[in-house]
Amino acid sequence: GTCIDGLDDYSCACVPGFTGKDCEININECVSGPCQNGGTCIDGVNGYSCACAPGYTNQTCGIEIDECQTGPCQNGGSCIDGVDGYSCTCAPGYTGQTCGTGRLY
Repeated sequence: GTCIDGLDDYSCACVPGFTGKDCEININECVSGPCQNGGTCIDGVNGYSCACAPGYTNQTCGIEIDECQTGPCQNGGSCIDGVDGYSCTCAPGYTGQTCGTGRLY
């Protein structure tokens, strides 16, 4: 910061992210709880980052990842998105986690 000498005292204008009489305190941006959905906040200088829980993304972990976007279900199966996973509803005649196995009759 920039300190200004005064009469029997001084004051400091702190750079962003710091506070205190001598600008010695790093402001904890995690105090407000910016990370959502179980994300862990990591304080930085004049900012923060979030370590998201599985299944979530974005700066604040506010977006649930759509695991169905990659089209994991095969052979006409329908994908049902869940948190940190998906399930497939298989078309008749198919089975398996991704409907990749044809049933033998």
